Amino acid sequence: MGIGKDIEEAVRRYLHDEELLIPLEPYHRAPPPQSNFVPKSDFPEIIREMGAIKQRMMNQGVTELYLFYYGPITLAQALGVVFRNFVPIKAYNYVKGGYDLELIIERDGSVFQG
Repeated sequence: MGIGKDIEEAVRRYLHDEELLIPLEPYHRAPPPQSNFVPKSDFPEIIREMGAIKQRMMNQGVTELYLFYYGPITLAQALGVVFRNFVPIKAYNYVKGGYDLELIIERDGSVFQG
């Protein structure tokens, strides 16, 4: 999920390098022209779109979510609300040109270091 920056290619590269054969649900919200930031006024729509993605995943029977995120911390917190009590989430952070599994969040809310 990239808010203000498209991270799809970097995520695909990571999945390929780690030989993780999982389907990708890309999401990117570009900033408006002449801006580097997605406006706060877009946040409610983004959150609704995340809810729709969660519903699609539920309908598909997803059992685990690999979350790659780039964007504002406030939206990251909102994602936590949207995806609570869903499936285990593996949260990745972009570090030094690549990704690192930092947290595993279980359905019951327990958190483990990745």
